[in-house]
Amino acid sequence: MTLIVEIVFLDHWKKEQEKNCKLSMVELVRRGTKIEEQLERHIADLRSNSAPKSSSILSASQIEITYIYALSALTYLHVVVSGAHSEMPEIKESVSRTLSAFQSLADPKLLRTLVWPFCVSGCLALEGQQKAFCELVSKAEITSLTMGTCLQAFEIIKECWEMRRTYKYNCDWVLVMNKLGYCFPLI
Repeated sequence: MTLIVEIVFLDHWKKEQEKNCKLSMVELVRRGTKIEEQLERHIADLRSNSAPKSSSILSASQIEITYIYALSALTYLHVVVSGAHSEMPEIKESVSRTLSAFQSLADPKLLRTLVWPFCVSGCLALEGQQKAFCELVSKAEITSLTMGTCLQAFEIIKECWEMRRTYKYNCDWVLVMNKLGYCFPLI
């Protein structure tokens, strides 16, 4: 979560610098690379079961959830640095890694607790990955009767896909949430 907050700050800094016509791409990449390195170390630790000391008290499900958040944070970081271009190699790679992690969940219903990562990654899914994201919703038994915001996140994802298909427009969850008038947190 700390690294996600750092990405939010980086995004804010970038927007402020752009607004003032002072954005240094060198500085943006430097800051982004520093966060990326920390994320990749954390991801590697989670995969090797040698996560930080606190993980010894975490359940397997909590480790899976943390891993998926970290992978989605990586996608978010790439969007901040490079834009919401789903064809970019680093975005394709991070979405693919996240999708694999979602598909490997011991309990598919855990998706209901992973709304932000699901939305961030799903919005940037390539056409060939979209069916797999739909299958995640089905396996998690998410319907209009399901509590939480996962179904709304799926609406955001599908709208992103449609905008890319129809208008050839690179979009992310923020743009679509604004378009649809959604102002709920993705939790």
